[in-house]
Amino acid sequence: QPQQPPPPQQQQQQPQQQQQQQQQPQQPQQQQQEQSIGANPQELEGARRVDHHQIGVNPQALNGDAMVRGVDQLHIELNPPVGDASSRLPSVRFVNQPKSKIRFRYESEEHTAGAVFGRLERSYPTIEIVNYDGPCNVIVSCVTVDSELEGPNPIRLHPNPIVSKGRHNTCINGFYEEAIHGNRRCTLDKLGIQKFKNKSLSKAELDRREPGVDHSYARNIDLYVVKLRIQVQLPYNARREAPILTDLSEPIFESKKYPDLKIEHLSHSSASVDGGLEMIILCDKIDAKDKVQVRFYEEKNGQFVWDVFVNIRTEDIHRQVAIKFKTPPYRDRHITVQVPVKVQLVNIRESSEPRSFLMIPRQRQDIKRPRTSDYFHALENNRDPDGIRREPQPGPSGSKAGTASSHQVYYFVEYRQQASLASKSLL
Repeated sequence: QPQQPPPPQQQQQQPQQQQQQQQQPQQPQQQQQEQSIGANPQELEGARRVDHHQIGVNPQALNGDAMVRGVDQLHIELNPPVGDASSRLPSVRFVNQPKSKIRFRYESEEHTAGAVFGRLERSYPTIEIVNYDGPCNVIVSCVTVDSELEGPNPIRLHPNPIVSKGRHNTCINGFYEEAIHGNRRCTLDKLGIQKFKNKSLSKAELDRREPGVDHSYARNIDLYVVKLRIQVQLPYNARREAPILTDLSEPIFESKKYPDLKIEHLSHSSASVDGGLEMIILCDKIDAKDKVQVRFYEEKNGQFVWDVFVNIRTEDIHRQVAIKFKTPPYRDRHITVQVPVKVQLVNIRESSEPRSFLMIPRQRQDIKRPRTSDYFHALENNRDPDGIRREPQPGPSGSKAGTASSHQVYYFVEYRQQASLASKSLL
């Protein structure tokens, strides 16, 4: 006999059971995807944070393709907990920044090219590779001062090349490269910065070093300030991709173009609390474009209680070695004792060593001083105010001296005696 079809209720239950059976094995897979997303939400973002020379992202270096597909399908944004797996990604950083000012040498001065020193005493710039112990290549180059790792300004190559002196590793096309093996720290010793000779040819030079990149910015570039770009190239992975870790140094200025601020001499060492005293500061060579200011400040218990900046105009700078300005008024004009303060030169980059200065109180006008001039006027009008008469002294030959001579001697001697008595009475 032919089988009769099941009732409608059983027909509805069978598809439901099949759907439940299909959904049951998918639940652990979906949970695994969500756990991988929640555990490492910043790994994908950290892997994308590589240099522009790298093409593509290696999803297997993270937690597999499932995580990437899960992010694309679910579009979930989670706040990662502190200390998540993103902090274990490889990175590079400066542990000793290069010195802020060095000499840039021309190619003809290569034998006298100085090294780039570190900011610590008797040291060189040092980088550290975090969360990686294997072999890698370190590449050093000069980039523009406005280059940023994370920001609107891209990283742009600078025409000033990197040169190396006394090392077995050579510099090619302005790039310095060194291979390290298992060492997390790398010291960049005996590296120098060469000054590009012609600004008008900087675009052609950059096109030769970095073909296929727009270098139209080269016409407005500053040849006297650079940043060091550190690129750490890791070994190739399964997808033939070599991740590149990047970090930028602080700006490095050419010391001859941007000398250190230094006060050589102050025309005055003190000023009234009312201000307005015209002073002159002798200093090293300064540039009016640096917006130099004179700073007066007072510090107590590690805190600034008074801080004033005096703007310097271009016409107040004489031959780049002298500054004319007027002192500012003090915060308290009713002081009774002298107050020690500091004065220094500052600009947009740095400040000079402070010099000591004194703010003195006002001169009180209500104090009545004794009038001592009347007595001396009486001596001038009456040459014998006390009624003392002296006979003229005889001359060397036994004859009497002339009236004028004896009179003159008496006047000066008596005037000096009376003046000394008057000064003693006042004291």
